[in-house]
Amino acid sequence: MSPDDPNAPVALPTGATTAEDPSHEPRPRPAIPGDAEPSGLRGLPSMVEPARVAGRAGDGVAVASGSPSRPAGEDVAGGAAPRAPRRATFAARFAAIVLDVIVLALAQVALAWTARAAVATAARMGTPLAAAAEIAEVLAATGAFVLPAVYFTVLHAGEGRTLGKHAMHLRVARPDGRPIGLGRSLLRWIGYEVSAIPLGLGFAMALGPRRRALHDLLADTVVLDSGPGERA
Repeated sequence: MSPDDPNAPVALPTGATTAEDPSHEPRPRPAIPGDAEPSGLRGLPSMVEPARVAGRAGDGVAVASGSPSRPAGEDVAGGAAPRAPRRATFAARFAAIVLDVIVLALAQVALAWTARAAVATAARMGTPLAAAAEIAEVLAATGAFVLPAVYFTVLHAGEGRTLGKHAMHLRVARPDGRPIGLGRSLLRWIGYEVSAIPLGLGFAMALGPRRRALHDLLADTVVLDSGPGERA
C-alpha cells in the first residue's frame, strides 16, 4: 500500500489513544501494597480485635497462654482443692470428752497414789497425822480442780486440741479459724461449769444446727472437724 494512499491507517505515537476507539480507554491502576487505607476504614481492625479477644476471655478461655480454663475447686496440679474444716458433730465432741475424762481419771489415780505415798512418808518421819492429812487434801484438790483446768486451758490455747480432740481430729478455734489464745481458753473453761448447770443443758446446745455449746457462745469459739488429713 502506498504511503500516499488516503485510505491507509495513520500510525499513532506510542501510548497515544483515540477518543473514538473504546479499546484504548485507560485502565485503573492495580492496588500496590503499602498504599494508604481509606480514611473510613482506618483503625477498624484495631477496634474489632480487642473486643473479640475480650469476648474470648469472658468465656473462660485463656487467650494469652492458649490453655483451657480449669473448673472452680481444682488446683493447678489438677487435683481437688483441700476441704475446708466443718463444725464437729455432737457425737464426735462427746467421744472426745469421754477420752479426756479417761485421761484425767488416770491422772487423778496417779495423784491419789502420790498422796498415799506422801502420807506414809510423813508418818515414818514422825510428822503429825493432821499435817499428813492436809497434804492428802491438797493433792486431792489438785486432781479434782486444778489439773482439769490446766489440762483444758493450756491445750486449747495452744494447738486447740486436748488428747481426746486430737484422737477425734477435732480442734477448738475462733469462728474465722484462728487460735483462741490463753484468755479465751480460760473463759471457755469457766463456761464448762456454766454449761453443766443445770443437767448439762449447755452441752446439749451443740445438738442444734449451729453446733455450738453454751461455753462456745460465751467464749466465741467453735469446734472444727479437721479430718485425719490435717496436721496441727
